[in-house]
Amino acid sequence: MQFINKFKYKRKGHRIIKAFIKDKWNNDIQRDVNLNYNELKRIKAFKYLLLKEQQGFCCYCMRKIPFNEVTLEHVMPHHLEDKKRKEEVKYYSKFGRLKRGKIYYCPDKEIPISPKLHTPPYPHCIAHENLVASCQGKVFEGGENIYYINAAITLGEMIKLFHYFSFREQQRLYDMKLMVH
Repeated sequence: MQFINKFKYKRKGHRIIKAFIKDKWNNDIQRDVNLNYNELKRIKAFKYLLLKEQQGFCCYCMRKIPFNEVTLEHVMPHHLEDKKRKEEVKYYSKFGRLKRGKIYYCPDKEIPISPKLHTPPYPHCIAHENLVASCQGKVFEGGENIYYINAAITLGEMIKLFHYFSFREQQRLYDMKLMVH
């Protein structure tokens, strides 16, 4: 696993997300239409951006990913169980770029449809900070045996490491800036 610098491409990511949200607004009926994760993952520019952030590598297995095999993954899971939702949102919200004020937990079916969605914060299911690129997870082990890496490793298990490195990289860049001045 390598560090994914979500900060470096934040502006580009937010521009794509804001354009996506704006495109889904329907003035005639005064509400958003098809503003959801399934629509977002069809935007090629967003997939390219996530792949570029990761230098073309899968967030799970670090293999190079051909663009046509990119899938998007949520750091904070897309759907949380109702019973544990509050507890899990609190857990994920304490990490770096997932802190409250930046994004908020909101499954597709709960994205406000009226009035117009104002951002930031962004619903977690379509937030740049909460999405990463992965391969389709297939690992071939001779013959017809196929294993899915995504089933073995979850982003939830990676989140502490992901945000630890995010913090360490920001600190390193800050320290370097101080040395230059």
